[in-house]
Amino acid sequence: MATPSDWFAPAHATWIAGQRHKALQQLIEHFNQRPRPRDAGLFKQISYYLFLLADYRSASQILAQGHVECPADEEIALNQVVCLSRANDAAGSLAAGEALAARGCRNPVLFDSLASSAARLKRHDEAREYGSRALALKDERHGSLPLAKGWRLPADPPSAVAAGKTRVLAFGLWGKGPRYLNGMLHNLLLAPVLYPGWQVRLYHDDSVPDDFLALARQLDAELIERPASDTLRQRLCWRFAVADDPTVGYFVVRDCDSVISLREVRAVQMWLTSGRFFHVMRDWWSHTDLVLAGLWGGVAGVLPPLETLLARWQPQHVETPNIDQWFMKECVWRYLRESLVSHDRCYSLQIKGRDSLKFPDDLLGEAPGGTAHVGSDEWTRDRAFQRRQLGPWLKEASWMRDSDD
Repeated sequence: MATPSDWFAPAHATWIAGQRHKALQQLIEHFNQRPRPRDAGLFKQISYYLFLLADYRSASQILAQGHVECPADEEIALNQVVCLSRANDAAGSLAAGEALAARGCRNPVLFDSLASSAARLKRHDEAREYGSRALALKDERHGSLPLAKGWRLPADPPSAVAAGKTRVLAFGLWGKGPRYLNGMLHNLLLAPVLYPGWQVRLYHDDSVPDDFLALARQLDAELIERPASDTLRQRLCWRFAVADDPTVGYFVVRDCDSVISLREVRAVQMWLTSGRFFHVMRDWWSHTDLVLAGLWGGVAGVLPPLETLLARWQPQHVETPNIDQWFMKECVWRYLRESLVSHDRCYSLQIKGRDSLKFPDDLLGEAPGGTAHVGSDEWTRDRAFQRRQLGPWLKEASWMRDSDD
């Protein structure tokens, strides 16, 4: 997307060049020189930079000032709700969000934040209502978009289309961050046990340590190298290429830092016997996206070519690290919902007269306790457990040791 016309372009050029703190300093100097009321775009630009720098508290404060100077701007009010939620001010976010909803805002992002904040305050009935509404609004907006001309589901059932082809768990990895390297190693170790007969496929570039890649090969991963020059958007979507591979039958797309589990495998097994081509999972209060980029699967060759869809896609908002989920929502969801099994722990979304399914574990009264859920980041949630599981490997590999980088 082009730079918004009401942003300060020199600062954004500095930001794009990778000098983030210098860009923020430039922008604030320009901002402080402007007469009040200042342009709404400047408040949005500053808060966007602060958001990407994970300074959510400061972002919410600049947006609060923006709300004073630009009271009619709904986007500023909405962004303040989101930033308060990210800053762990659940009560403040909920109050601001409910006020915005009372003004008639139907933006699904508002209900994402309301669900998250209500859940953190243990107001689970309200959270369930808000999250289900967020999903319904997103489906209303994106589920009815036109399908590609001539596209249709195969006449044969999924099992026949996938017969004789490789089953693949697809991941994308770059860099040296231990959160992702540790998580990927744990996935490699668990895959033969939890997904017997499935091939782990790792899309990567040359920024991944060579000794990690060598170990991945020893653990039978299939490695596919991608250009180091690829953008963040391309990197986040590398793993989606599995959906276009004619040698692949069933596939699932996962995050490196979210370690596979028996809970998800039971849900996948239910999908594999369902007679439906696609699968999505939502297993926590924050899971209000139609498709979580690392919690979906399908049969390869059924979707339109995703590489082509991605190349043609022009997002309407400035990009964030959630760009892969935006792509799935805006370009792929409309196809998934044509033949879908969705597992949902917290929310409900009806598609073609069929409601979301509960996870098999939940039906058996075996839902995990605490914050454990499918798709959770093991490095952040329980690093001590991860250390114990990977202890022998951590001692041998320098790239596996804890780091604050």
